[in-house]
Amino acid sequence: MGSALMQLSENTLTEFFNSCPGLLDQNYILYFIFIQQRFIKSLDKEERVKYKNIPDNIIRHQFLILLVKVAKDKYLMSK
Repeated sequence: MGSALMQLSENTLTEFFNSCPGLLDQNYILYFIFIQQRFIKSLDKEERVKYKNIPDNIIRHQFLILLVKVAKDKYLMSK
């Protein structure tokens, strides 16, 4: 028996990113975050088979990658 695998649904991600002050504005909308989420999931095919997670959910390391990509897009690329 191992520990339960943390998975985040799209509703949880929406709530998380909506609660971040100053993140979402007219130039950077929630839609861009979900594009990044789908890109990250498409790169991680082994994890999908290994853990059999729900297709719309992301797991721990995918969430961290998503946070880094969002920060890079929002704060480094937009300036």
